[in-house]
Parts: sequence; structure tokens; C-alpha cells
Amino acid sequence: MSKRFTAVITKEEKWYVAHCVELGVVSQGKSIENAQDNLREAVELYLESFGSEDLPESTGEVVLYPLEIAVGGLAKPCESGPTASDQLARRPNPSAMSETTRVFKLTPSFPALAASLA
Repeated sequence: MSKRFTAVITKEEKWYVAHCVELGVVSQGKSIENAQDNLREAVELYLESFGSEDLPESTGEVVLYPLEIAVGGLAKPCESGPTASDQLARRPNPSAMSETTRVFKLTPSFPALAASLA
């Protein structure tokens, strides 16, 4: 039996840091491939230690977008329109997203990534 999880890799200075979103497991490597291998091993060890029952599975959809936050002061509340919690409760609508927002689905268009997460 296999489970599918979401992995996100970011580059932090000289290291690639890999995160398993659903489990909160983190690992790193000097290359993307090394970070993937290390994360796979870390997730396997996590599952051996804590079991594999009732685990969440990836939805297969990852939304990446630039997040801009005001620093050094509180933002003024909106007089009208949805609140931040309303916005968090809704799924993003790909047709309404800015061109800098990307929605990725793990499909054959990304075979290396999909295979590495399988």
C-alpha cells in the first residue's frame, strides 16, 4: 500500500529544504534530488515510529502565490467586502488569480515530480 503526500521544496542559502505538508516532516539536502531522498527517508521513519493509520492524503493540488504582509503596523480593517477569515475559508478560483499565482496539479505534465512523490 502506498500513500501520497504533498512535498514542498524551498532553497535556503546553500540547502534545499523539503517539507511534507500533511505530516509536518522536514528534511534537507544540497540538491533537490538529495532533499527529496532525505524527505522520503524521514517520512518512512515517521511512519515506522507513529504508524500509518488515519493519515491524511494529498489532494494533488498545490497553490503557490506571493504573500505580501504589511510589516511595522496594523492594516486598517476593510469597511466592506470579505474578511480575511472569509477569504481563507474559500478555495482559490484559478480564473480569478493574478498572473503571479500558480496552481499545480500532480499530473503527467510534471512526471518527474509526480514520480518522486509517488
